[in-house]
Amino acid sequence: MQLLKDPIVDFADFDVNRLIADKATIETYIPHRGEMSFLDGILFECGDSNRSVGIKNVQDNEFWVAGHFPQMPVMPGVVACECAAQLSAYHASRFKMVDGILGLGSLDIVKFRGRIVPGDQLVLMISRKKFRPGQLFISHFQIFVEKVLVVDGLIKGVLLPSP
Repeated sequence: MQLLKDPIVDFADFDVNRLIADKATIETYIPHRGEMSFLDGILFECGDSNRSVGIKNVQDNEFWVAGHFPQMPVMPGVVACECAAQLSAYHASRFKMVDGILGLGSLDIVKFRGRIVPGDQLVLMISRKKFRPGQLFISHFQIFVEKVLVVDGLIKGVLLPSP
C-alpha cells in the first residue's frame, strides 16, 4: 500500500484553536490516563469518511524529555506512533467499531520524516483502511508539525481480551 503525502484531512476543514472534543471527552472513549494519555483534543471527526484529526501539545516536562536525548530532547518514534494509535482507538470506539480496548497490533511502512521536540504542536490524522467489527481496526496515520509531515504509516489495533 502506498502512503499519501497529501494530508488525510485538508487543513482548511478544521481549526487548531477549536476543539470538538477535549481530554475529558476523549477519556470516555479510550482508557489511557496520566503520563500515557497523549491526546489533548479532537479537531475533526467524520464517521462517514472514517477520518479523524487530533492534537497533541508536546510539553517540556514529558517523561521522555530528560533522557531522549539529554541536551537535545527528541520525542521517541514509538511515542509519536502511540499518539496516532490513541487517535485510532478513539475513532474506532467513538464510531462503535469496537467495544472494548484496542491494543497495538502492528505498525507498517512507518516513515520518520522530521523530529518532534518540546514546544511542537502535533496535528494527528487517521483514515480507516480496514476493520472487522469488534476485532481489528487498521488505519493510515499522519503526524504534522506546522503543516509539515513528520511521521506517517499504517497502524493496526486489535481488541484486547477482557481481564
